[in-house]
Amino acid sequence: MTSDGRIFTIFDEAPSGVVENGPGQCRLVARDGFNGKWLWKVPLQKWDGKYGAGEGNRLNIHQTLPRRLVAKGDRVYMTLQFMNSPVSVLDAATGKVLTKSLPGTMNTDEMVLSGDILTVITTKAVSPVMGKPFIAETVNNNIVAGNVKTGKKLWEHKDIDATPYSLAAIQGQVLYFNARELVCLDLATGAEHWRTPVATKPKFKSGEVVLVATPELALLHVAQQVNAFSMSTAPRPWNQHSQPPLRPPGASWHDT
Repeated sequence: MTSDGRIFTIFDEAPSGVVENGPGQCRLVARDGFNGKWLWKVPLQKWDGKYGAGEGNRLNIHQTLPRRLVAKGDRVYMTLQFMNSPVSVLDAATGKVLTKSLPGTMNTDEMVLSGDILTVITTKAVSPVMGKPFIAETVNNNIVAGNVKTGKKLWEHKDIDATPYSLAAIQGQVLYFNARELVCLDLATGAEHWRTPVATKPKFKSGEVVLVATPELALLHVAQQVNAFSMSTAPRPWNQHSQPPLRPPGASWHDT
């Protein structure tokens, strides 16, 4: 994650040769983006395999780890524990914790920041592990939005059954996929703009879902099927079958 000339990473300082059953020593680390100089680091608590964060190589870490860190300007937003953690606000220059817990963010599993509004998915248990069959009935999560400038919670919807890595926000709208429908809400109020059914395979695995939003289109990848939706009206202009990716689930890119 980069912002204002700094690079922020979640880094495990445990011995690199120990990939199984060893205690993690994870830190939130900040470096100068120009020369790589170390600036500061903050320890992360309960952030290893036995708490559900995964261990070993990049294919074995929990898929929502990249969604636990957001940086913008002089602020960093981070869950300082893997489970049972709110979103904390840190000073990007020093690593000092400015706000220990943003209202409504306890048990955050992933988050996105659009403008001054932080939207999070909260869950009571570890979200489905990457590569395991996704069963919507076992997911118990909520969506919460708050203003990071005022520290005020704006709205919340409970029991939305969002699949991991399907949260996106852009230009006053926030979207998520619940394994049956793509849902679009107003970012400031939580009011529903639209929802549209998505035809998918009867069974797919956690980690096979990626949602990317642009001002005009939302692109939803589910189990080798890519669907495009208008951000204003929600029709599906096209869908395309994709080959199994040569990259970790949860990754997506586009060429310009």
